[in-house]
Parts: sequence; C-alpha cells; structure tokens
Amino acid sequence: MQTTLRASYTSHYRKGLIRLLEVLTFRSSNTQHQPVVDALALVGRHAHDGNTIYYPLGEHVPVHAGVTGDWEELVWRDDRRGRRRVVRMAYEVATFQALRDALRCKEIWVEGADRWRNPDELLARYAVAAGITAPISPHRLRHFLFTWLKAQGIDDALIQPYSGHEHRQSLEVYSRLALADAQATYDRVIDRFPV
Repeated sequence: MQTTLRASYTSHYRKGLIRLLEVLTFRSSNTQHQPVVDALALVGRHAHDGNTIYYPLGEHVPVHAGVTGDWEELVWRDDRRGRRRVVRMAYEVATFQALRDALRCKEIWVEGADRWRNPDELLARYAVAAGITAPISPHRLRHFLFTWLKAQGIDDALIQPYSGHEHRQSLEVYSRLALADAQATYDRVIDRFPV
C-alpha cells in the first residue's frame, strides 16, 4: 500500500501539495510536533531539486513520528556507496501524512487560519466583547443587518448578493419590518421556523 501511495503521490498529488507549502505557513507550539513543521521546511527547500532520489549529504533531516515504524524502511536506504540516506519522495509522503494527523488534532495549525473558524464561536466572542448579553446567532445577525440596511434606504439590488436569497423579491420581508420592531418580530416567529 505504501508503494502505491508513493507512486500516486509522485505522479499526481505532489504538485498541489508543494504549491500549498509555498503559500501556507504551518506552526506548532508543541515540541513533539515541531519536527513535522521543520520537515515541511526541508521539503519546501528541496521541492524543485528535480529527480534526485536522496536529500543532499550533510542536510539535516528532521525525524518525526511519521518517518518511523512502517515507513522507516522506505524512508531510509543505503545508497550505492553504503551510506544511509533519506529517500525524498518517501520522506515527503510520510511528512504530509504526519501533517494531516497533527492538523486534525490541532497540534499544528495554518498561520492565520483562526480567521476562518466557526462563525458561531466568533460571533459569541465578539458579542461578549461588545457587551451584548442576549443570545445571538449568525442567522439572527444577518436578518437584523438586512432589516437595518433596508431602513437606511439601501436598494435591494445592493443587498441581494450578500443576503443568501436567490431573488430580490425575497428581500421584501425586510422592507416590511421597521427597525424598532425587527428584533421583537424576529424573536416572536423564529422558534416556529421549520429548521
């Protein structure tokens, strides 16, 4: 299975993963997982070295959990002169698998990715920071925002692309609600919403 995985990696997946390495920065505050981050830097430095089988002699190759066990005999081989060397493609596959595992348990993260977290968590945090004590959801905030925009005289054509509604006619509900009554009306009917 490892040989098949390595073959499909070298002929297909590698190009995309290398491009991701070029635009994403990975971080870890856990010393156990830092070698994976260091390994990604090594992979990135040698990503365009051509068809070389091994990393250069003297290059520091970080050892992490992904390159031990079942992968060990594929990652480390003796070259023609009997020197113990690290096979680049096998090392890359094992490193990307270790990255996947560490990303799943959040021991490694993508720098800046916290901007794209769960909107419910972000909204709750911002509501607390703003002193809002009533429960608020992204759905409720969106309805309040569009009602407020309508009360400000903003045209439906400008609101519709951001509203999630396919047709501008669907925005008429916001026109009929006065800003002062919007929250009370919403609170009264939202519990009957069939979702």
